[in-house]
Amino acid sequence: MKSSNKVDAQRASTAQHKELDELSHVQYHEKAVEHHKQAANQHAEAAKYYGEGDDAKAAYHAHLATGYGLLAKLHAYEANMHFSKKHSASHH
Repeated sequence: MKSSNKVDAQRASTAQHKELDELSHVQYHEKAVEHHKQAANQHAEAAKYYGEGDDAKAAYHAHLATGYGLLAKLHAYEANMHFSKKHSASHH
């Protein structure tokens, strides 16, 4: 294989990896959005059951809301770390 072909193949591979990185960065944010929605739904359920006086069901849904909220925060953190890592590597 000629060295120019190797360079072209390497550039194509690098471009493909960048596309995959961009996609995964977007996916982290999409996961965060989905988990925020699920957390909001669980908060609404908890509020409904607290309003009805069913503290056990309300506490269960509040617990689920907390879990989904933590997952959303995790995915947002992962997206930010992914972005920081990608951009710090490209500037060094």
